[in-house]
Amino acid sequence: MVSQQFLIVDSTTLANFVNWGQAVSNFIKSAWTQTADTGQINWATVALPAAGAFGGYEIYKPNDALTPTFFLKVQYGRTSGTSTAIMQLTLSTGTDGAGNPTGITTAVNGTGTQNTLNQSHGVTPWECDFSASGSRLCILMARNTTSTSGNGAAFGFIVERSLNTSGAYTSQYVTILIFGQTGNNNGVIGQSTLLLPASTVFNVNGGALGIPVTIFDVSTSCALGGNIAVSPVFPSYGQFGNPMTGAGSARANDVVDGQQYTSSLYGTTMNFMASKSNGSTGNFGGNNASALLMRYE
Repeated sequence: MVSQQFLIVDSTTLANFVNWGQAVSNFIKSAWTQTADTGQINWATVALPAAGAFGGYEIYKPNDALTPTFFLKVQYGRTSGTSTAIMQLTLSTGTDGAGNPTGITTAVNGTGTQNTLNQSHGVTPWECDFSASGSRLCILMARNTTSTSGNGAAFGFIVERSLNTSGAYTSQYVTILIFGQTGNNNGVIGQSTLLLPASTVFNVNGGALGIPVTIFDVSTSCALGGNIAVSPVFPSYGQFGNPMTGAGSARANDVVDGQQYTSSLYGTTMNFMASKSNGSTGNFGGNNASALLMRYE
């Protein structure tokens, strides 16, 4: 399933905070299963969070029959100073029923890590693109922003279960990819892979090689015969896993920002949306010659 919405990605007022936060929330609810944890955010009664705080959280699990399952905690908030929109994400193998991840969890070390997304975009509605299946979740915020700095770059995340060599989902692990920038223009591009059942977590924090993917740092086109070269993302957890289907990379100059492209993976033709005109998705994998291709179907 897919959804394209134009949202005010800003937390300076309650109306703006609810505008973007509830849209993300509603989409995730339509694709995944919300847990019964107590104290989750109520968008009808929520108050504007204080600067530097979160207004609330939600916890979801994938809408599939695979076991063991895992949990995704999404926190919605507001940064200090600029009142930037912020999301913080945590994967875990359990929850205590009161909103606290339990078991093995990914790190949530605050602004600047691959687990926190914070961007300021003012009151202009920006294109936000969402796609999902029962085992995959793709969120891209402010895709069409013209900013290349941490004060307004596009940002988002992708969560996907492991796949076997035939492209079928398995319960071996789950990977989260983060792409965005902090207010000081530092790229936040990285991945965490949570091995299932509860065994360990592997984090690849930000930087030039935050996400294992081909870097298209070449001066000539990689397209031929009407086809563009697409590199999938390989989850890294002491070895490279089978390619994810939620995201890929292409040479930036071979794609048009916002256009959709098809590529074959696991013998199946899949649809992707290109994002490249800003400082986070425009250097996907840590290089500004590469563009993000997010699964869009």
